[in-house]
This record gives sequence, structure tokens and C-alpha cells, in this order.
Amino acid sequence: MRIFAAMMTVDQLLLLARDYQWATKIGLIDLSLRCCGNEKTIGRLRNGLGANTKTIDRAARWFVANWPDGVPWPDGVPHPAK
Repeated sequence: MRIFAAMMTVDQLLLLARDYQWATKIGLIDLSLRCCGNEKTIGRLRNGLGANTKTIDRAARWFVANWPDGVPWPDGVPHPAK
């Protein structure tokens, strides 16, 4: 299985998080819990700290599977088939 995160930068993941939050009005902690499995990862990334490749891959795949209908996928962010 190819790791999707290898194709995505942290900045691109944060762009997904920003657009998803804007479209759904979900809070940062709830979003981080859903896409990363813990409440801190998205906040850590926004603060310039890191996350491991497995966590970034999980988040990227979660966004692909849960992207809101009618919301355009951000330009410049890779989007594999579901």
C-alpha cells in the first residue's frame, strides 16, 4: 500500500484543515480527533511542530473520505481516488 502522506506537505494538510473547518464550522480539537486520532496534532502542526508520517497519512486519507459535498478540494493539494 502506497503511503499517501508522502505526496502531501504539512502546509497542504493544514490547507485542508482550514477549508474543512470553514465549511463545517467544526472546532480545531474535534477536527484533530476525527482526522488524526488525537486532539493535538492539527494545533501542533499549525504551531510549526511535527507529526509522524503515519499520522499525516491518516489525516490525509480521512479528509479524502470525509470531504464535504459541494466544497471544492483546494487547488494544489493531491487528491487520490477514495
